[in-house]
Amino acid sequence: MQRLDLDLDCLPVSKLFDSSIEPSRACLRRLKLTLEAACVKAAELVISGRNRHQRR
Repeated sequence: MQRLDLDLDCLPVSKLFDSSIEPSRACLRRLKLTLEAACVKAAELVISGRNRHQRR
C-alpha cells in the first residue's frame, strides 16, 4: 500500500475515503484536530445564539 502525507486543504473529500490511499498518522491527527476545532466553534455559535435569543 502506498503511504502519502496528504495536504488536506486541497484534497477533494472523495480522496479521504479512497481506500487505495493510506493517510499518515500525522495527517489523520491533523484532520481530527481540525474537526474537533470545527465542532467546538459550531457549539459556541449555537450557545451564543441561544443566549442572544433568550435575552430578548
